Amino acid sequence: MVTLKEAHTKSEIKKFVKFPFRLYKDSPYWVPPIIKEEADSFDKKINPVFNDADAWFFLSVAATERRKLQVAMELIDRAVVLDRRNTEY
Repeated sequence: MVTLKEAHTKSEIKKFVKFPFRLYKDSPYWVPPIIKEEADSFDKKINPVFNDADAWFFLSVAATERRKLQVAMELIDRAVVLDRRNTEY
């Protein structure tokens, strides 16, 4: 089963930022970003784009059953929804 979970906490945003490292780890063409800079670009208090826009960060998580009651969660994708408040230029 796959569920979509909004990233709210610092830990969830960190997972959001680090996901491409796992996705592209075997690609010789991928240049990884600096994690701190990437995290700051998603921080609503630091990035000035959020003065004129709202964003929601989502993690796509797959649950796999282990034994009877234990459930392991595996991050399988990420998405950003960006909504510009002022569309006049």
